[in-house]
Amino acid sequence: MTESGDLLRSSIVTYNNSNHSIEYAGIFDGVHEKANTIFYDGVISPPIVSLLACGFDCRVSDKFTYIDLVACPHPFLDPAQTYIFDIRTENPVELAHYLSGNFQLFTHLSISQLIAAFTSYPAQIHQSASSSTRLLWQYLNLVEKRITSKTKISVIDLI
Repeated sequence: MTESGDLLRSSIVTYNNSNHSIEYAGIFDGVHEKANTIFYDGVISPPIVSLLACGFDCRVSDKFTYIDLVACPHPFLDPAQTYIFDIRTENPVELAHYLSGNFQLFTHLSISQLIAAFTSYPAQIHQSASSSTRLLWQYLNLVEKRITSKTKISVIDLI
């Protein structure tokens, strides 16, 4: 997933030493992978950002609809809205557990919308420093671009 929230399929993402993505290429575009290439089956994203855990007032932006999923566990979600979701933790295992128990709530949101709502959108508000940590989202329905009850999130370190 790019910083702008685009979902890339069958792609090579090149990172620099500061862990910023510098190049995207399709694996079928004639680009050859470089030495030390690691292949991941899933979606790579930035880390989770919990605005509540960081002590932020969550009404700081008109650009996003903020939802504390602990205080409001079953909200009505409109796919046309741009959300920030918060479960009051930045632990990917806890988020994966939450999503597996509540995946029906999110089935009408795309993978890109969902991942950005937990990662890149709150990071824009928090303006957090770049981290070398990335998350690997696995067992997704990539055909329909949706999560499943078996979606798993794990930490990967790209450097």
